[in-house]
Amino acid sequence: MVRSVKEFEARGNNNIMSTEHSMRNHFTRLQEMIDIIHTLNLEEEADVSLLLSLQSEQKKLLEQIVLHSLSASEMEVLKDLLEQERELNVRLSSEMNKLNNHMTLIRKAKQSKSAYQNDFSTYMGAFIDSQE
Repeated sequence: MVRSVKEFEARGNNNIMSTEHSMRNHFTRLQEMIDIIHTLNLEEEADVSLLLSLQSEQKKLLEQIVLHSLSASEMEVLKDLLEQERELNVRLSSEMNKLNNHMTLIRKAKQSKSAYQNDFSTYMGAFIDSQE
């Protein structure tokens, strides 16, 4: 009986460590995605959609973990990890807003550049014509 309890506790501890390790890996990947967005200044909305789908997969994994019976200590670990996820989601949301604002500015700058180039070409054409 004592051996069974010890084995059960050891398995529980292994499950907690495995769950914690798995969640840390997911949070690390999420942080890496945030960093990539920030440094690469993504210009395609498809890339943002990919990031959001990866985040959705992370949530599905969390739901699967919760579905298994967890001990009180496992629940505490999971609560801590969920709090970390919430904090990362807030940061992700902030970075996404910054990215969207940046993308809007880039589009406007490209439009302005094209307009100025067209105007310049028109004026140069008129100037050359007037010189002839």
